[in-house]
Amino acid sequence: MSGEATAIDMPANTIEEPHAPSRALTLPERLLTSGSLIDSPRIPCAEWDPEVLRALAGADRVGEISLRRIEIFDDIDDFALEHPDAVLSPNSWGRALGHRLRDAVERRCCLWLATASPESLPRLERLFGPGILKVAGASAPDGRLPLALNPLELVRAWSHDRARSAFLRRVLHDADSLRAPSAVIEALRHGAVAIRERSRLARLAINPRVIAYLVVFVYSSLRALPVALVPGFTGKVWVLWSIDIFTAIPYTWGVLTMIAGRTLRMRLLGLTVTIVTFMAPYIYFWLHGKDYPPAVIALVIAMILGSVGLEFARWMRDRVVARSLRRP
Repeated sequence: MSGEATAIDMPANTIEEPHAPSRALTLPERLLTSGSLIDSPRIPCAEWDPEVLRALAGADRVGEISLRRIEIFDDIDDFALEHPDAVLSPNSWGRALGHRLRDAVERRCCLWLATASPESLPRLERLFGPGILKVAGASAPDGRLPLALNPLELVRAWSHDRARSAFLRRVLHDADSLRAPSAVIEALRHGAVAIRERSRLARLAINPRVIAYLVVFVYSSLRALPVALVPGFTGKVWVLWSIDIFTAIPYTWGVLTMIAGRTLRMRLLGLTVTIVTFMAPYIYFWLHGKDYPPAVIALVIAMILGSVGLEFARWMRDRVVARSLRRP
C-alpha cells in the first residue's frame, strides 16, 4: 500500500465510501503540498483539526505528515457494531483488523483517519482502549465525527495488555520489522510477538537520514582537496585535509539540520554550523595562498538564500495543508 486504503473482505455489512473533499487548491498549492496527507481524494470530508493530527502522528509540522504514512479506516462504524471480543477473535473481523495492524507495522503507518457516528464513539473507545482514539475536529452537519488514531501507539498499548497481546501474537506473527520504529519493536518483544527480526545494520541501510549522512560526510571529507592544486597555495595539504576531516561530521550535521531540523532555532543553528565548517578549509587556504576562490562566496550566499527559501516553502506548505484540513 502507498497511502491509499485497499478493499478488505468484510462481513456482509455496508461499507461507507468517503466523499471526495471539496478542498480546491491552485496549481502551485497542489505542487507545494504534493505527497502530504491532503494529497488524496480518499481523505474523508470533514473539518479536521491539524494540531490533533500533528500530535497523533508525532510530527513537528502538519505538512511533514506523508500520505504514505496514513490509512483510511472507512468501515469503522461496522467494527463498532461488534463486541470487542468478537473483533479480537480469529474471524473475519479479527483478520480485517489484523491486516490493518500488520500493514501499519510494516509500512510505519502513523495515522488512521475515519468519520463515524456519535453512537459508535464509546464502543470504539472500548475496543481500542483508553486514550487511543481521538476526536480530531468538529462534527459534520449530519453529526458524524472525524476520528483519528496512531496504529503504532495502538500496537504499543496492546502489547502490554494480556488479552490484546494474544491477538497481536496471532495477527502479527512473522511481521517484517524492517521499517517499524524501535519503540514498537521493543513493545512487541515485551508482548512475546514473534516478529521477523532485522539486524540494526539492515534497518540503518534503508534509513534515508543515515544514507544522507554518509553521502554528505564523504563529500565533506574531500571537498577542499582540489583547492590544494590551485597555483600559489603554500600551505600543507595534510593540514587542509585534517581540517576537512575534523569538520566533516559537524558540517554533515549542519547540512541535514538546516534542511530537516525540528524547530526554526535548530534549522538556523544548522545553517550557522554549515557556513562555519564549510568556510574553515577555505580560510586556511586564504591564509596560505594568493586568491580566495570566488565560488566559495557564491556558494555561501546560495546556501543562505536557499535556506531562507526552503523555510518559506515549509511554512507555506504547513499553512496550505492546515487551511485545507479545516475546510470541509
